[in-house]
Amino acid sequence: MTQLPSKKLDIVTVVFSGELALLRLQARSIAREFHASALGDIFVIINDHEEAACAEAVEAMRGDYGPFAGKLKVVRPDELLSDCPTLRARLERFYLTHLRGVGRKLRGAGGGWRGNGGWGMQQALKLMAARLGASPYLLVLDAKNQFVAPVTGSDFVAGDGRPRSRVVETEEKQQGWIRASFAKLALPEPTSLATAPPTVTPVVFARDDLRSALALIEEKLGPIELFFARRRGKATEFMLVYAALDQGRGLWWELHAEGLPASFSLFSGRSVGRLPELVAAARCGDCKMIGTHSRLLAAMTETVRKDLVEFWRERGLIRSDSEIEALFHA
Repeated sequence: MTQLPSKKLDIVTVVFSGELALLRLQARSIAREFHASALGDIFVIINDHEEAACAEAVEAMRGDYGPFAGKLKVVRPDELLSDCPTLRARLERFYLTHLRGVGRKLRGAGGGWRGNGGWGMQQALKLMAARLGASPYLLVLDAKNQFVAPVTGSDFVAGDGRPRSRVVETEEKQQGWIRASFAKLALPEPTSLATAPPTVTPVVFARDDLRSALALIEEKLGPIELFFARRRGKATEFMLVYAALDQGRGLWWELHAEGLPASFSLFSGRSVGRLPELVAAARCGDCKMIGTHSRLLAAMTETVRKDLVEFWRERGLIRSDSEIEALFHA
């Protein structure tokens, strides 16, 4: 009898202190909606200049993961660093980890790991997560993503063992990310830039594929955290993986199957008016995940906020007024 491929996934979320209230919602949504047979470990990677305090706050949420509390692993970035192949890289890493953040902190900049730029470090850490865990697949999330319907391994891995992806119609900005990422790796562009794999979470990878992609990226660009700490141009983490695996020869869709659930998420102030539509879709079971960027929460009108809070209460994701306060005034 042919043995079916395992569909077990490790979950990875990179978080900073301003997203802790959202991470609590995610934890409770995993406890409520994720099928136990599909879940490996849960890795939360700390990306905050107040690293110890942020790690302690995540550890205090362990109970919010419910039956999966024992699977939570709180990860410090230092645990993920690769060997520096050259003296120049070693000097650059020393500057990055011990010196750069001092001046940036005095200027009120650099809220990420060791005082470096949070967004750039978040991208690097998502790729470095390839070095974590042992499950065959890795599901990469942002703190804003919450599960709002039951999910199983089949939502993220096809029957033939390929991780699921989906076709995204790209805009000019995203096409710039694609061009820059393929160019950084000296690979030919795809025949069409009109569509691409997802540029935002959720994203799922076969762990071996992500490890091989990271190896190629670091071979060309050096240690990935150094690349994202520098002026990297328009290249992004997921489009670099797209380039490394696709090779400009259409290999992405040989390695991936269609059908990855999208997260119905709000990213800009202009999209806040769509929140009632998003909540309605979640109530009807038309989506598996929703999300709202942390910077948009404080900008919501009272009416919009009330609808979202009511939905979160229905799902058991919010349990007190103090948690509401933490979300909207973080």
